[in-house]
Amino acid sequence: GAQRVMLNLANNISRERFDIHLCLFSAQGELLYLLKDDVVIYDLRSKKVSHGLFSYFRLILTLKPQVLFSSITHVNLINAIFSRLIRILSKGVSIVSREVNIPSERSNSKGGQIIIECLWRKSINTLDSIIVQSDFMKRDLISFYGAEESKLLRIPNLLDRDRIIEKSSILTLNTRIPGKVNLLACGRINVQKGFERLVKIMSMLDDSFHLHLVGDGPERKNIESLIRDNSLDNRVTLYGFQSNPYPFFAESDFVVVSSIYEGFPNVILEANALGKYVVAFRCPGINDEIIIDGVNGSLINDDDILAFSRELKIRCSEPVISERIVTSTRRYSVKHVVSEYEKLFSKLISGA
Repeated sequence: GAQRVMLNLANNISRERFDIHLCLFSAQGELLYLLKDDVVIYDLRSKKVSHGLFSYFRLILTLKPQVLFSSITHVNLINAIFSRLIRILSKGVSIVSREVNIPSERSNSKGGQIIIECLWRKSINTLDSIIVQSDFMKRDLISFYGAEESKLLRIPNLLDRDRIIEKSSILTLNTRIPGKVNLLACGRINVQKGFERLVKIMSMLDDSFHLHLVGDGPERKNIESLIRDNSLDNRVTLYGFQSNPYPFFAESDFVVVSSIYEGFPNVILEANALGKYVVAFRCPGINDEIIIDGVNGSLINDDDILAFSRELKIRCSEPVISERIVTSTRRYSVKHVVSEYEKLFSKLISGA
């Protein structure tokens, strides 16, 4: 998600007003080929952020950027901790980070990480500006890290709907099972995404429902075991990681989101861009700011598996108004969101 947001920004920000330089600690991955040719890429060839710090600071000294913008948690923290050094290397630079998750939930899910959390609390206000995707995230940063409200700016994730529509129609997968209600879940298979809850929900639904799960991750074997234990082998299909997941969206009836917490779930925006109704648990990061209940999706009280299964049954008997769902995504348009970033960067550069 964070990588895709950076990619969309790099591709769409004004070339007349800004020169774009993209620093990657390791230039690998399926998204690289989607970058426009005029984006200058610097590959630090480092498997870990900590191993590439010398090269990173040397690049800052060489480029002397006016704005240093990061959107990965570890890099955000590095920029905050070493903000004084960075400002020496590039005089007048503005340091901007984009928070990608809900800090309090991230901390709880990983056993506290006491040292990292303490470092964040001590250094977060050394940043010039912090992008948050929602008011919920803004409040969390203030209460959990003591972030100064004046430094927090709400800019939602951007949605390149034209690209999504194009990529959704590139090929026909024929994954849709005739006569079934085809549910789609998409994301990294880890604890945060709560896919085990979807397996339990499937065990409560009859065999007219089929779940298609796109993604891979450390919890995949556990999910596969849970599918077998619930005798759902014929009703849940795992496809692994897909560089282009959008044809799966196009062939689904509903998109389901079972996350325990989220920063700002792109999967909901992308589903809505293709006119797909979303059923999701209400959790930190997924609330009325993103889902307008009954319009582009349904919000279910967190961990109420029974209510989730009931809602899916109800939605099957009601018409889905795709046009209304698509209209709800206009607030995330590339033009609108990129202009917000351009305004921020211009303001910081001018010192206004």
